[in-house]
Amino acid sequence: MTSTSHKRKRSDTIDDLEVDLDDDDGIVLIISEDEVREYLHILDDTIELSNGDKYDGELCDGIPHGHGTMTFSNGTKYVGEWVANQRVGHGTFTDSDGRIYTGEWKDDKPHGIGSFTYDHGAVYDGEWVANQRVGHGTFTYPDGRIYDGEWEDDKRHGRGSSTYAHGAVYDGEWVANQRVGHGTMTFSNGTKYVGEWV
Repeated sequence: MTSTSHKRKRSDTIDDLEVDLDDDDGIVLIISEDEVREYLHILDDTIELSNGDKYDGELCDGIPHGHGTMTFSNGTKYVGEWVANQRVGHGTFTDSDGRIYTGEWKDDKPHGIGSFTYDHGAVYDGEWVANQRVGHGTFTYPDGRIYDGEWEDDKRHGRGSSTYAHGAVYDGEWVANQRVGHGTMTFSNGTKYVGEWV
């Protein structure tokens, strides 16, 4: 009896998709991307909604699913991945004021690792949960101040370090954006305060 082995190529796209029927004859069926899209009911198209929003990209059963661009009537834009008409996966959102979020999405909200650039030039890089800064992140202010540490409920909360524009550095505990608990302030002239903050 002759044994036949098959190696399947992994691809990041559905181009060159190989479907192994895995029958006794070891047949490998090569199907095209168009055939896969037809089977999954995925189409590339442009749709305009009654509210003025415009979507250009992949659709499944008539709704955004896959990669696409939604241009909203208020001037904001999202470019990225969609699942069943929700932003899920990686994408970039730009609003009409020039603020930009690039990163992971879940349930139509920033969720995971992402970067947000504010219209005044500040940048937050870090973790998000349901559109709030939660977990570890770094916030860089336009004047050069930097906070690197923990966040909760969209505020500096937990352990963190803040470097101020004049050179001082605070390293310690934070509660709701305030230095509360044990911490060390090192001033630009080298002197230090180590102790409790209230």
